[in-house]
Amino acid sequence: MKKRLLKHLIFCEFSLVFLIAVCSNTWADRAFNDKSSVFLPLKERLIADGFDKKFIDRLYTHPGIRFLPQIVERYITYREGDLNYSQFLSPRSISMSHKYLRQYRIPLRKAHEQYGVSPEVIASLLLVETRLGRYVGNYPVLSVLSSLALSGMEKKSSLFQCVIAHHIDAEAKEVLKRKSEWAYAELKSFLRYVMRDNLDPFSIKGSLAGAFGIPQFVPSSLLKYGRDGDGDECVDLYNHYDTIMSVGNYLKCCGWKESLSRSQKEEILLRYNRSRYYAKTIMDLSERLTE
Repeated sequence: MKKRLLKHLIFCEFSLVFLIAVCSNTWADRAFNDKSSVFLPLKERLIADGFDKKFIDRLYTHPGIRFLPQIVERYITYREGDLNYSQFLSPRSISMSHKYLRQYRIPLRKAHEQYGVSPEVIASLLLVETRLGRYVGNYPVLSVLSSLALSGMEKKSSLFQCVIAHHIDAEAKEVLKRKSEWAYAELKSFLRYVMRDNLDPFSIKGSLAGAFGIPQFVPSSLLKYGRDGDGDECVDLYNHYDTIMSVGNYLKCCGWKESLSRSQKEEILLRYNRSRYYAKTIMDLSERLTE
């Protein structure tokens, strides 16, 4: 089914490029560039769910908001197993991790004392997630979540219907609908976060799935597990102190204890990322860091 969906969505992407290129001054061109039209169904739903109309109107007419249909295709067809996990166990990766353990020994020790998660496990997780903050993603989180949320809604803009919805089968539409509901919930969490901490929503960049920061939390995880590690009364996941405490809190809340067996710890790591390769690599690396 995924191969069929990929073909459909690749066709959609080329169709979108074609429409925009050749339909200047047509309804399609105007609809794509008219953000109020593209995002109207999403805006209406957010306002109905209690978000301030003026706030939502400002967001979806801002130059920084973009409709990203290519994100829909990449998110659904991405295969996590294609990632080479052995790179995280290389001598260079181990050296980077040791340096991180030394540089952030104080917050790592604090997280260990408060949450019972070893410095080596936290450092290993952050290395696998973003190379200890070196690669946090360049996708605008607001645009990513908005585009994904829009993808499965019953009511869409005419452009979305023309370019995407009419070129995928019923099974693929059901996949999009499930992803859309998840993305809509995460979008609401993201908006609550930026309003709570008075942040610029257009400055936050992350992955194609809407995860962001050094630990790659999705917005709902930030709201639930995020912790202020440096005492500035806000949670900034691009700050290592906040990140370390937040990861420690997340794992503790999922049941982490140092007394657990390795297999039990891997099961908890699967709550963070549902990949056996991922969980195994973090445990392998953490064990090497303690040698």
